[in-house]
Amino acid sequence: MTSDLHLWCPSGLSGDMFAALSFGLGLDIELCRFLIDEIGLGENIELHLEDGVNGAFHGPKFSVIPHGEFSTRRFADILLLFEKIRRVDVAEMAKRILSELAAIEAKLHGSAIQEVTFHEVGAWDTIADVVVAATAICELSISRVFLHYLEVGKGLRITSHGAVTIPAPATIEGLVGIEFHSSVEGKELLTPTAMAILEALGAVNFGGGGIVLDKVAIGIGEMVLSDRSNHVRGGLCKGERKTAEERVVLIQTNLDDRSPEFVASMLNEALEAGALDVWQVAMTGKKSRSGVVINVLARIEDQQIMEDLILSRSGSLGVRSSFVDRRILSREIVVVDLSGDQVRVKVGPHNSKIESDDLIALARGRSISLLEAQRIVIKEFIRQFPDKNLPL
Repeated sequence: MTSDLHLWCPSGLSGDMFAALSFGLGLDIELCRFLIDEIGLGENIELHLEDGVNGAFHGPKFSVIPHGEFSTRRFADILLLFEKIRRVDVAEMAKRILSELAAIEAKLHGSAIQEVTFHEVGAWDTIADVVVAATAICELSISRVFLHYLEVGKGLRITSHGAVTIPAPATIEGLVGIEFHSSVEGKELLTPTAMAILEALGAVNFGGGGIVLDKVAIGIGEMVLSDRSNHVRGGLCKGERKTAEERVVLIQTNLDDRSPEFVASMLNEALEAGALDVWQVAMTGKKSRSGVVINVLARIEDQQIMEDLILSRSGSLGVRSSFVDRRILSREIVVVDLSGDQVRVKVGPHNSKIESDDLIALARGRSISLLEAQRIVIKEFIRQFPDKNLPL
């Protein structure tokens, strides 16, 4: 059983605030202390949980008390620390969160990800925030995060790289495709560590609709703000997840001067370049000329690549892009063995689908019709996988 985490962040989010919220939702701090000892930091840092107050609200407040000097660490060095965690799920999630941040830093500074050096993130307390967050995600079975309100702050702050904007460069990279608010001057309210946690979980804006929260909590932050309480509210909504959701980009352009062969070649090239899906829709242009609307669905990080490909290949003078949410049913791929011929079948929660390329190859190889090949596959599928949903 998995849970959706719904977040309201009127004063942003940091690693310690996410941890405080997690403890309010039921995470055991003793487990976190055990894992911190396991990676060899038990003598360097102390995890402290108290009933905190900020403005008009009180609730769990988390902090890390250092014992010893902080140090700058490379991404690869921190990964080695996480390798010591014997809870495989927690170790993998901690590495995933750190990798999200390292990938952004590598892109911004033009370096290899293994050579990325963390300054603020290299401090013991932030490593602890990542471990606690990873433990919370695994212990609370959090599979998705929905953002109802997210404040990030604005202005400038001084770092080891000099004066940088608020949100920080690493944070801005992660905010692509997410609606946020920027109204508090001079305060970094969404930290890169918190952004990495949200990215690791594929956080998206809540699109509306009814929800039933099973548990709610609050996490108190350290920073004092003049116009609001510094806190995050969150709630868990439990239920078996049948689908996965993600924010993607839809890129479109109209063409009325290209042949079908040309369009097909361009769309195939987009698929080879990493597009999630491509299709064309017939349309009539403004001069009553017949044409097609080209549609390319892509990951947000691939938006520039796809736009450049369409513009350079199509001859169009412009494209339009919009962010959309897509929902994907869970699926598995099974292989039906047909006396030497193998046909893949995608099995979903409601039905199954035979891979068309495999079906065509079977029909050609046996010199039979597609309909006959389909009958053979379905018959063997039922025999070999009696508990699976039938192909349509």
